[in-house]
Amino acid sequence: MLGWLKRAPRTQSLDTPGIDEVLTRSRRLQEAGDVDGAAALVDTVLAGHPRHARALTRLGTLRFIQGRLDDAQSLYGAALELEPANADLHFNLALVHGGRGDAGRSIASYRTALALKPDFHEAHFNLATVLHEIDELEPALASYEAAERCTPGRREVLIGMGLARLELDQLDPAIACFDRILAKDPDYPEAHLYKAMAQLKRGEYAEGWDNYDHRFDTEEIRGARRDYPGPRWLGEDLHGRTILLIAEQGFGDTIQFIRFAPLLVERGARVIVEAPAPLATLLRSMVGIEIVIAGAALPACDFHSYLMSLPRFLSRSLGAIPAAIPYLQPTPAKVARWRERLAGDPGFKVGLVWAGDPHKEHPSGYRADRRRSSSLEQLARFGEVAGVSWYSVQKGAAAAQAHAADVPFVLVDTGPELHDFDDTAALLQSLDLVVTVDTAVAHLAGALGRPVWVMLRYDCCWRWLKDRNDSPWYPTARLFRQPHRFDWAAVAADVVRDLAPLAVAQTTSVR
Repeated sequence: MLGWLKRAPRTQSLDTPGIDEVLTRSRRLQEAGDVDGAAALVDTVLAGHPRHARALTRLGTLRFIQGRLDDAQSLYGAALELEPANADLHFNLALVHGGRGDAGRSIASYRTALALKPDFHEAHFNLATVLHEIDELEPALASYEAAERCTPGRREVLIGMGLARLELDQLDPAIACFDRILAKDPDYPEAHLYKAMAQLKRGEYAEGWDNYDHRFDTEEIRGARRDYPGPRWLGEDLHGRTILLIAEQGFGDTIQFIRFAPLLVERGARVIVEAPAPLATLLRSMVGIEIVIAGAALPACDFHSYLMSLPRFLSRSLGAIPAAIPYLQPTPAKVARWRERLAGDPGFKVGLVWAGDPHKEHPSGYRADRRRSSSLEQLARFGEVAGVSWYSVQKGAAAAQAHAADVPFVLVDTGPELHDFDDTAALLQSLDLVVTVDTAVAHLAGALGRPVWVMLRYDCCWRWLKDRNDSPWYPTARLFRQPHRFDWAAVAADVVRDLAPLAVAQTTSVR
């Protein structure tokens, strides 16, 4: 989300006769795309002048562009020995450290550059993005504000500042940042999208859904767009027509927004849903819709729509959310098998998911998952509740925590038996309660009408709204929010407090 904002390495002015001409030619070759040729020219300078600071800097920048970070660091280091008070060189070295993923050294180099040149806009801004990426939000915000003071009104600074405020749950100041951008550039899609996230979190659905539709034009998403049969549906009459609905983003998003498909069936449409294979069996439980697995050939259609665009035309207020629960049903035979299997287990049966998909290939998703995911160690207090049988519904790499030597409480690991969402839904139907962080399982349990407690990060996703412990999307859900960023201990304490009497009541009723 943030890396694309960073400023590039800086090069110094050139003023030495002869050498100046060669370095200028090198720059022109670089601008023409011949980085290797540009570097070869600088090598000729350094062959005769090995301690020429500007040539060392120039070659360092070219090596950085080539991805040769070791060489770039050595060249910048050699130049700094000659010009230790050169702020631009410290800035460039910070970029090299950042390219290696060494946030600590990158931050230190940016701060050195700023100590030498306090009004260094690019250094303030890049320092802000590094701090932002490692979730040091208050210092990041201070650096964004310093960059804004140096050069007011820069779009990338206002975007970063607005995102930091979103993650600090400061919705009004975040919207103000995005509005400043839109006042100058009304069509800038990122500002519309991030403003939408704040508006939707505040429950302002009419304008929020309109702004959210700009997501397809953002840099992060537009490259993934595909062509689909028919024009996009914009609310036209669907009676006697066919519409293709496209699952987008994560599994949880599909589970949450598939609820709108029956509304289109009621309007007389033939509804076809393109869905990922792990959801196909479960989604086929919905009456009146047809499922095509993603990647298969698509039929001719009169219209198409992404699932998450449907509320723009069907649910423009909180009161208009269709919440006829349950709207999904797992295969009955699978439910019967799980109930038979768990019948002999004692106590209150609770399914647990403590981590999401890290989305390592998706920078913004990776950062969000780092905030939404907990660990068994952080939830160790769950083991204090007597009379509970815990079942791990965790998938992915985090599932291995259930088998660690120091696992804080006993968990039955069901993960290896859950091959798709129909399997998972059948298990959830057999449990008394599901406790989960903000993952697809939260949406699945809600769509099934199962009691579900959702443990939310401080800056929770817009779909859970703000300052509520319930959800108009899922009547059987309760929300447990972090009072402070990364404070899973407080969430665990709240869950333990409310779970204990349920376990006692179950034990009493069995007796």
